[in-house]
Amino acid sequence: MQGIPDSQNIGYIIPTPVINHFLNDLKGGQYMGFPYLGIGLSNTENKALRKYYDIANDAGGVIVNNVMPFSSAEGF
Repeated sequence: MQGIPDSQNIGYIIPTPVINHFLNDLKGGQYMGFPYLGIGLSNTENKALRKYYDIANDAGGVIVNNVMPFSSAEGF
């Protein structure tokens, strides 16, 4: 838990899986971090969006809005 003493009701919590990932990376002698795909996306819960893209009501998924320059997804 981390807080900012001069602020009101602001705190930050690092989830346990993130801490475990960090500690396991350090066991190997190097922190590799988390992979980052580099895309912007929207879920398909919005009825108007589903209608616009002709997505069936029983289908799920996301719509890729953009690909970040120089990301691992660029070029695909």
